[in-house]
Amino acid sequence: MENWTPPTFMAKVTGFLVTWKDWASAGFPKRSPEWIRELFGICKACPEYDPEGKTPLGTVGICRICGCHVSDDPDTTLNKLLMPNTSCPLGKWQASIECKNDPPTNEEI
Repeated sequence: MENWTPPTFMAKVTGFLVTWKDWASAGFPKRSPEWIRELFGICKACPEYDPEGKTPLGTVGICRICGCHVSDDPDTTLNKLLMPNTSCPLGKWQASIECKNDPPTNEEI
């Protein structure tokens, strides 16, 4: 990815808060465990998946593009794959409910 820079810490935090706000306003719907496992298989096969990503929560699987935690665990609330208002930043899978706000870019922070 030419001229790409990873998201800053503030971009990750702001994006997370926007995503949670949208998720909350939709009533906290969740993807099924089967759907989460299917999406995680896509993430895990992606070269941008880092199984040992460093976050404030410790070492977890993350997407290097958006910086989000991705896991096959349907009980992890911070798991991007749980929230149906999220999509892959590379377009490998889509949101299943409409997002009201797009997370900000590094330049907007």
